[in-house]
Amino acid sequence: MHELSVYCSKCQHRTVVRVDLSSPATFRCSICNCELLSSIPLLGFVYILSNPSMPGLVKIGHTCRDVESRVVELSSGTGVPEPFKIEAIFDSSNPKVDEAKIHLLLNTVKRSKDREFFQISVFHAIEIVKSLFAKDPSHPGRVPPHISKENNLAYSFQCDACGQRFGSRYARDSSTICPHCFSRKFH
Repeated sequence: MHELSVYCSKCQHRTVVRVDLSSPATFRCSICNCELLSSIPLLGFVYILSNPSMPGLVKIGHTCRDVESRVVELSSGTGVPEPFKIEAIFDSSNPKVDEAKIHLLLNTVKRSKDREFFQISVFHAIEIVKSLFAKDPSHPGRVPPHISKENNLAYSFQCDACGQRFGSRYARDSSTICPHCFSRKFH
């Protein structure tokens, strides 16, 4: 149990709340009923990994342990020529369900039915998971050296299937897909 002192941004009233981090909770101002604080227990992570020996593929999985231990475990097999690299980690209150949603969403670019590998660029995988989670990853991975940290996009495309415009840090290749409808047809 944690005791927090929270100031309401609307009426400036100070409220002391007791937070049990093991269960979800929302706290409101006793004066104006404005939401002060909400908490959701963190039960695990959804991760995006790449491997230099598998260009154009990313692995998207989940774990309820720390991601670094999972990466060591995945990289230690004799069938993997090089260690996996963590590209992004997303906190999750329901990692197994979140992973299943992502896999369903990316089904058209899944490499094999019984594996967690997708033929998609790291950038597009992160963008799609960010849009599903509606938040940035807790471990952002890398930014290519030729791109500034302000998320400047080097290439612009328009999807032939849905008509939406989208940007990419990378030139068009076999892993580029529209983040709106997942089509590979664009100009």
